[in-house]
Amino acid sequence: MEPITVLYLVGRVAPTSVPLEVAQFIEDARLRLYPVAFYKTQYSGESLGIAPACMEAESRYDLAAVCRLYRYIRRVQPDVLHVHHTMPAFWGALFGKGVMRSRLVRSEHNNYVYCSPGYPSQRAINTVSQGFADRVLCNSQNTYRSMESWRKRLLGEKWRVVYNGIDVDRIDRANSEDPPFEDSYGGVTVGSVGRLVDQKNYQRLVQAFAQVVEQAERECRLILIGDGDEREMIEEEVGRLGIDDHVILTGEVDRDAVYSALYAFDLFVVPSLSEGFCNAAVEAMAAGLPIVCSDIPTLREVIGDVAIYANPERPESFTRAIGTLLEEGKKGWRKRGDEARSRALEQYSIERTAKQYVESYLQVANEG
Repeated sequence: MEPITVLYLVGRVAPTSVPLEVAQFIEDARLRLYPVAFYKTQYSGESLGIAPACMEAESRYDLAAVCRLYRYIRRVQPDVLHVHHTMPAFWGALFGKGVMRSRLVRSEHNNYVYCSPGYPSQRAINTVSQGFADRVLCNSQNTYRSMESWRKRLLGEKWRVVYNGIDVDRIDRANSEDPPFEDSYGGVTVGSVGRLVDQKNYQRLVQAFAQVVEQAERECRLILIGDGDEREMIEEEVGRLGIDDHVILTGEVDRDAVYSALYAFDLFVVPSLSEGFCNAAVEAMAAGLPIVCSDIPTLREVIGDVAIYANPERPESFTRAIGTLLEEGKKGWRKRGDEARSRALEQYSIERTAKQYVESYLQVANEG
């Protein structure tokens, strides 16, 4: 029997690309995988262990790149096209399913409550790829639940939940490496990893941490790893609150440096207003860290009862939650961290996600 040809289309090659990280674990004699990135990037992808063909798109509607993608799809003639991210999914669905009649798998990574009503064009474009799809893979139950009722009717019975996977072995190997900040600190290090954007709610976390610094009996510092549009505003807030000596913004660093940082953290905080899945939280769980996170449906689903939850709209709620962990001390942290790691290993291994992707390809190919 000839292997199934699968074209695996993502937005761009990036050190934080979850779909590409999963792709390197898709190894099955029953299929041939062709990874493709739509957008131009300066990142080689070497640390991910995978080198996709790149269409070099400068924008969503780069017609030269769109034509390159069309020609590439015609040359590969995939049996199954697996598409991620809004515009690559749209073009891939249009050419792969609409022209080549390939079977189509669409991965959905976004929470629709957060996207509405701010991104109507994105939602409309997503409708095209979802409508063409033979299978829609949501990265959490809550991602599906966040969709409008008419969109759920559009998906019908063809949706499934496939949680994002994390590379536990890679996290474990990072233990002996150096974090992207000074590690010889005698106090408690509270960490968080994420884009510095409104959704991640870091301004309120900084406000909460100012109260932690004031109330805690031990020295504490907050490390924020990531970059984004709100970095300047967060830095101004740190200065206004007078906690410059207690907060470090590292900027964006590569994935291995993030994993090294996890072992320099004592506690991990996720203050997000909304999430589709939250890989950063699960990676922290795999590193054995106690977690404080927002009390939102996705994090309740993904993290379960191993976290301390706080109201993301109220900084004082995070102050209390962090304070609870500080009072518990290292013995309590170890217990919580062990429970968190066990959950991460049991439910969110990257090998499990890759296996579920392969099963989806085989199912839709056979259905065709």
